[in-house]
Amino acid sequence: DAGSPEILRNVPDAMTPNRNGHVPYALFPKLRGQQLDYLQTRLGQYQTGEAMDSSADRIMNGVGHRLDAESIAALSQYLSSQ
Repeated sequence: DAGSPEILRNVPDAMTPNRNGHVPYALFPKLRGQQLDYLQTRLGQYQTGEAMDSSADRIMNGVGHRLDAESIAALSQYLSSQ
């Protein structure tokens, strides 16, 4: 199950919704409920530092570089199901 704590253990807290389903920091982009393909692409861009459209992207690049391919797949699946 993509929403299990085990799968999300390496995902930074800033990239996961709180118990109310909202990302706790307004500066971060809203990823919850986006389409799976979009999430995989965008999280991959954050991982490689390719996303540079806004100051929020620069922050997300700093968070995203800690994700590996397995974490991107799991997080994308989880967020797309929300």
